[in-house]
Amino acid sequence: MTASGKTKKLSRAKRISSLSDQTIAIVGAGSFATALASVLCTRDTTSAILYTRDPELLHDINRNKRNESRLPGVSLSRRIAATSDLEELASVSRVVILSVSSLAVPEVLRELGNVITPDHLIAHAIGALGEGDRRISQLITDRTRTTRVAAMAGPALPADLANRRASAIVVASEDDEVSAELKRALHVPAILRVYRNSDLLGVELAAALSTALTLAMGVADGLGIGHGPRTVLLTRAAGEGARLCLENGAHMRTFYGMAGLGNLLVRSSPESRADSADYQLGIAIARCQGQGQTEVSTEGVRSLAMACRLGELLGLRMPVMQAVHQIAIGEISVDVAADRLAASQSDLE
Repeated sequence: MTASGKTKKLSRAKRISSLSDQTIAIVGAGSFATALASVLCTRDTTSAILYTRDPELLHDINRNKRNESRLPGVSLSRRIAATSDLEELASVSRVVILSVSSLAVPEVLRELGNVITPDHLIAHAIGALGEGDRRISQLITDRTRTTRVAAMAGPALPADLANRRASAIVVASEDDEVSAELKRALHVPAILRVYRNSDLLGVELAAALSTALTLAMGVADGLGIGHGPRTVLLTRAAGEGARLCLENGAHMRTFYGMAGLGNLLVRSSPESRADSADYQLGIAIARCQGQGQTEVSTEGVRSLAMACRLGELLGLRMPVMQAVHQIAIGEISVDVAADRLAASQSDLE
């Protein structure tokens, strides 16, 4: 009761969180964030709070129990709510998942830094690196008070989650207790299987590189190069990604797992191509057969730039990533890049 004798009205997020034993906070309200919340709330013990500043999304999620602009045709549980208040978000959950563009991370972390405590666990599902080519987990540790940090990656598509098709992700942390807690929070039997990994560096690099290589596969398919040459390109590109992970101190096998190759295969598959901005950009570049793509920026374009910088620092030869990056930023044409790749004798060993 308040001093005036009236009961203080609880916020929507707090009312929703009171319905369950566990509340998961998700910063972001895109298709993956919404689909993940939908799956988590198939458990009677779980509620989910999504963060967005978009007033239309707030209204649609809270009033209509839908997110038609991001995940059309899906009805949301009554245990899902949206808020535009990060302090409120942090107050109702100790597990916070970042599912935003890498470009939004600095601003989000500036605000989260004021409300996150050492008890919070923060996991991110961002397939790119952050400012200054720093990993998102490093930025979280630097800019908040928690050291309980993890990364999520893998071939769990929003459509599969929304339609309750069996999916899987990997969660990675340098702290085994953190990855175990995150697995308990996210694992939904028969729908979302969660695998643990201690190679945090590898999972973050692999996820970023997979977005870069998705763009490469879009270019290849836009050119219609055929299944045989496409497989050669895919194999060589995967080899570059695995070597880059290894030379940075991660495990090669991490790239060949769900975070890297798994991500790449599913995002360049016929079922998900239409929803991948990186794949669609690759298609557009190939069909233009020209240059001048510098105004376009996706996670894949930014990850390609990062990969090329790291490769140069390490003295690695990465003809596939370098060629696609040069196409994406308008330095060379598709035809020139194709000629260079055809002439390259680099192998995978």
